[in-house]
Amino acid sequence: MFEFKISPVERKFAGLSLRDAHKQRTAALLRQTALRMFLADGYETTTAEAIAEKAGASVRTFFRYFATKDEVVFKGQGVWAKKVAASYLRQPETLSRLEAICNSLVEAAEGMDRKAVIAYGKIVENSHMLRGKAAVLVATSIAEIASAVAKQQGLDEPDAAVMLFTQVVFVIYQAAVNDWRDGKFPVPLDEAIREKFCLFRTLFPDTAIVAASATDVSQSAN
Repeated sequence: MFEFKISPVERKFAGLSLRDAHKQRTAALLRQTALRMFLADGYETTTAEAIAEKAGASVRTFFRYFATKDEVVFKGQGVWAKKVAASYLRQPETLSRLEAICNSLVEAAEGMDRKAVIAYGKIVENSHMLRGKAAVLVATSIAEIASAVAKQQGLDEPDAAVMLFTQVVFVIYQAAVNDWRDGKFPVPLDEAIREKFCLFRTLFPDTAIVAASATDVSQSAN
């Protein structure tokens, strides 16, 4: 859905102390082990104790790195929206809001792996509890990005128009990710995102969402 990566445990930890490198290797091993077990056996039936045992660690070590079992799946998801929001605020004001947010989503999508996104979808889809958690994260992410859009327009908080804009943008982005995940886009994810936004602009060329730049909105409000 957002940013989901299964990092290889053998990766290099250049620049880290031995202690910090050990911590990151342990966290990566625990998460990789857990995700593979969730895929094979299901989230609900996989216990923290079983994950720790499979990874050759204690359950106490598991909870040292992950406060809850679902954090293994959603760890880092909140960072995605912050990345998009920060990138949006750096975009030139001469761009339309749609162009600016497209650039931001492309930037935040860098490094996403198709197999990892497929794995995430399977794990979440097969768990009622995780589906509910994912829905909450989507709402939280939309609110985070909407706050950045509002700030760029000089608003103290998102109004109805800003919220609708952000919700529409998220649907476009999700459609791009889903098609890319399912192999309908034989191109990198960044190109898939740009193609979806281009299609939206083609279908709805006269909408305020497509045409308005942050500068235009700011001037019209004065």
